[in-house]
Amino acid sequence: MREKSGWTAHVGFTHPSSLSAEKGTERPSPGALWTRVTVRGRTCHSSRGPISGAVSVWQWPGSGYVSIVSDPNHLLILTHREAAALLRAIEAGEPTTSASLDLGLSTVDLEVSPSGAVIGGSAIGILALKKIAKDDRKCFEIVDGEPVPISVFSETTNWVRTLCPTSGAPTTLVAGFPMHRVKGTDPIADTKQKIRALGRARGRVLDTATGLGYTAIELAKAAIQVVTVELDPAAIDIARRNPWSRGLFERPNIRIVTGDVFEAVDEFADSHFDAVLHDPPTLALAGELYSGEFYRKLHRVLRHGGKLFHYIGDPDSAVGASTTRGVMRRLGDAGFREIKRQPRAFGVSAIA
Repeated sequence: MREKSGWTAHVGFTHPSSLSAEKGTERPSPGALWTRVTVRGRTCHSSRGPISGAVSVWQWPGSGYVSIVSDPNHLLILTHREAAALLRAIEAGEPTTSASLDLGLSTVDLEVSPSGAVIGGSAIGILALKKIAKDDRKCFEIVDGEPVPISVFSETTNWVRTLCPTSGAPTTLVAGFPMHRVKGTDPIADTKQKIRALGRARGRVLDTATGLGYTAIELAKAAIQVVTVELDPAAIDIARRNPWSRGLFERPNIRIVTGDVFEAVDEFADSHFDAVLHDPPTLALAGELYSGEFYRKLHRVLRHGGKLFHYIGDPDSAVGASTTRGVMRRLGDAGFREIKRQPRAFGVSAIA
């Protein structure tokens, strides 16, 4: 891996036992003063003091895992759409073409030639572009002219997480399942629909599943504080490499908690939150987050009159309809009232 313009390319998500340091004495921690990091035999260099100036080093409590990622403002990312557009420009003999290297947030002009394109000062060949163009389920970081899928295997959950392109902001595939609705919508519109179902939350809000952080980012636009909880460090690693997730790490009123929300919620006082947005993985992946015991925990930390929105899934599907009936019954047993279906947001709302 090579240093370029004061930053270092992404090097991985690994266990501290795979890391060693020179001019530094500690295992990785945020802002550690390392000038050299070795990851499984691959070396990254930083010349700007704290390594966070070149890459970010994140230690996840309890997991023993470390995420090392470059500044997301400098990642160069292509999807099948951009790759296909570049190939068309090459076939047409155009000397330059515009493309997005940050998943649609902006565009830049790129040099193209019969042999490929120049991205970030490095050439990417026709075969690599064709490889990207054929895969509509992955976003690829371009490192030294080579496409690297933005994908992580988590030893915390044994799930593979992959940043997946959509018509708008990307979603995450977890064990092959998209974590946002993408049919007839996009992840940001899906997120805003859930927040509309919750209602405008201006106080302290709990987001029970961080994921890519879209929910926390949108909630933070009105809330005093958003506490967002993520079980899987790999999810945060993916979010740090997603340009659409920058607000998760830049907004001062967002607090990220890593851990199992089933247990993490116990650390909060009674009536601590004014609202809760509960957007768990599917029932098959996270059954305890659909349990009466967990709903009682949410009821305890919500102030009287505070609102809950619970995402469930397609209410018109057989599984979704059955799950919704069970969720509504258990929410009532836990003390919630005014429990209502929110079909446009694929969930239910309730008042504590």
